[in-house]
Amino acid sequence: CVSQGPHQYVFASNSNPNGNPPGSWAITGEIYKLELDGTIIGKFGHASKEFGGFQVVHMMDCRNPNEIVVGEIESWRVQRLILQPTPTKTSSAR
Repeated sequence: CVSQGPHQYVFASNSNPNGNPPGSWAITGEIYKLELDGTIIGKFGHASKEFGGFQVVHMMDCRNPNEIVVGEIESWRVQRLILQPTPTKTSSAR
Protein backbone atom coordinates (compact mmCIF):
# COMPACT_ATOMS: atom_id res chain seq x y z
CA CYS A 1 0.00 0.00 0.00
CA VAL A 2 1.38 3.44 -0.93
CA SER A 3 0.07 6.46 0.98
CA GLN A 4 -1.05 9.70 -0.63
CA GLY A 5 0.35 13.17 -0.13
CA PRO A 6 3.58 15.01 -0.86
CA HIS A 7 5.63 12.56 1.24
CA GLN A 8 4.51 9.05 0.42
CA TYR A 9 5.13 5.88 2.45
CA VAL A 10 4.90 2.18 1.63
CA PHE A 11 3.13 -0.19 4.04
CA ALA A 12 3.93 -3.89 3.62
CA SER A 13 3.13 -7.02 5.61
CA ASN A 14 4.90 -10.31 6.21
CA SER A 15 1.70 -11.93 7.44
CA ASN A 16 1.54 -15.65 8.10
CA PRO A 17 -0.44 -17.79 5.64
CA ASN A 18 -1.69 -21.06 7.09
CA GLY A 19 0.56 -23.04 4.73
CA ASN A 20 3.77 -21.73 6.31
CA PRO A 21 5.90 -24.26 8.20
CA PRO A 22 5.66 -24.66 12.00
CA GLY A 23 7.60 -22.03 13.89
CA SER A 24 7.06 -19.32 11.28
CA TRP A 25 4.69 -17.40 13.58
CA ALA A 26 7.69 -16.18 15.57
CA ILE A 27 8.94 -14.14 12.60
CA THR A 28 5.73 -13.07 10.82
CA GLY A 29 2.61 -10.97 11.33
CA GLU A 30 4.27 -7.57 11.20
CA ILE A 31 3.41 -4.49 9.18
CA TYR A 32 6.31 -2.32 8.04
CA LYS A 33 6.27 1.40 7.27
CA LEU A 34 8.91 2.21 4.66
CA GLU A 35 10.18 5.11 2.61
CA LEU A 36 9.71 4.72 -1.15
CA ASP A 37 13.39 3.73 -1.44
CA GLY A 38 12.80 0.74 0.89
CA THR A 39 14.25 2.24 4.08
CA ILE A 40 12.32 0.82 7.06
CA ILE A 41 10.93 3.58 9.27
CA GLY A 42 9.19 1.29 11.73
CA LYS A 43 7.17 -1.85 12.24
CA PHE A 44 4.36 -3.08 14.45
CA GLY A 45 2.24 -6.15 15.01
CA HIS A 46 2.84 -9.82 15.58
CA ALA A 47 1.35 -13.10 14.40
CA SER A 48 -1.96 -13.42 16.24
CA LYS A 49 -5.72 -13.38 15.88
CA GLU A 50 -5.96 -10.80 18.68
CA PHE A 51 -6.03 -7.00 18.37
CA GLY A 52 -2.74 -5.63 17.08
CA GLY A 53 -1.78 -9.01 15.69
CA PHE A 54 -2.11 -10.13 12.10
CA GLN A 55 -2.64 -13.55 10.59
CA VAL A 56 -3.14 -13.23 6.81
CA VAL A 57 -3.31 -9.59 5.66
CA HIS A 58 -5.38 -9.41 2.49
CA MET A 59 -5.76 -5.64 2.04
CA MET A 60 -4.53 -2.35 3.46
CA ASP A 61 -5.92 1.14 3.08
CA CYS A 62 -3.25 3.73 3.82
CA ARG A 63 -4.66 6.89 2.25
CA ASN A 64 -3.88 8.54 5.58
CA PRO A 65 -0.36 7.40 6.63
CA ASN A 66 -1.28 7.82 10.31
CA GLU A 67 -4.44 5.71 10.09
CA ILE A 68 -4.20 2.27 8.49
CA VAL A 69 -7.12 -0.05 7.80
CA VAL A 70 -6.10 -3.71 7.57
CA GLY A 71 -8.35 -6.53 6.32
CA GLU A 72 -7.52 -10.16 7.05
CA ILE A 73 -8.79 -13.11 5.08
CA GLU A 74 -8.21 -15.91 7.64
CA SER A 75 -9.50 -14.02 10.69
CA TRP A 76 -12.43 -12.46 8.77
CA ARG A 77 -11.93 -9.05 10.33
CA VAL A 78 -10.89 -5.47 9.68
CA GLN A 79 -8.70 -3.49 12.07
CA ARG A 80 -8.39 0.30 12.07
CA LEU A 81 -5.04 1.35 13.51
CA ILE A 82 -4.09 4.89 14.45
CA LEU A 83 -0.31 5.18 14.29
CA GLN A 84 0.16 8.76 15.50
CA PRO A 85 -2.88 9.88 17.47
CA THR A 86 -3.52 13.60 17.62
CA PRO A 87 -3.49 14.97 21.16
CA THR A 88 -6.89 15.78 22.60
CA LYS A 89 -7.55 19.34 23.65
CA THR A 90 -8.69 19.94 27.18
CA SER A 91 -10.86 22.88 28.14
CA SER A 92 -7.81 24.59 29.67
CA ALA A 93 -5.90 24.33 26.37
CA ARG A 94 -8.49 26.24 24.34
